[in-house]
Amino acid sequence: FCFMNKTGIFKDKTTINIFIQFALKAAEEAILDSGLDMAKENPFRAGTIVGCGIGSLETIEEEYQVLLAKGPKKISPFLIPMMITNEAGGWIAIHFGLKGVNFCPVTACASGSHALGEAFHAIKYGQADIVVSGGTEVFTDVAPGIYVVTEAAEPGYVLQNIVCVDANGGSSFDTVLQVYAGDCEF
Repeated sequence: FCFMNKTGIFKDKTTINIFIQFALKAAEEAILDSGLDMAKENPFRAGTIVGCGIGSLETIEEEYQVLLAKGPKKISPFLIPMMITNEAGGWIAIHFGLKGVNFCPVTACASGSHALGEAFHAIKYGQADIVVSGGTEVFTDVAPGIYVVTEAAEPGYVLQNIVCVDANGGSSFDTVLQVYAGDCEF
């Protein structure tokens, strides 16, 4: 798997945030597992709906520290594209040539499930024949800490999932990441 643009392979993958990389890898595995040959599919009938609650909290935290230490002129020009939630689905669409439906539900912890429901409806109501869908997120020490402080969760792990569904009912489900937050002191 490689990250490509129109001129070739990116030399610096740091411009593609880790939550986007997880989504790209999961989409690749889901499409392979589904048996679809995207070259034979109508790209305007294939899309992506990938949910994400925050995007890159890590990038926001890092660039905020840069702002405090060095001032605004030292903030990365890639801050916005590295952190916004719809970048995961956008990169999936670019990489796999999906030119149909493409959006990102941002509904906190329900974002991935919301995306799957929207993908189901897009296929059911004829907006698409194929939708690569799921959710992606990357937590830092701050995010699990918030869940523990609010007693919404115990320190543990978070699963990232993505599903590829086609109009004939075929689907593939992949668990692509476990982020362990148990090492944090709360």
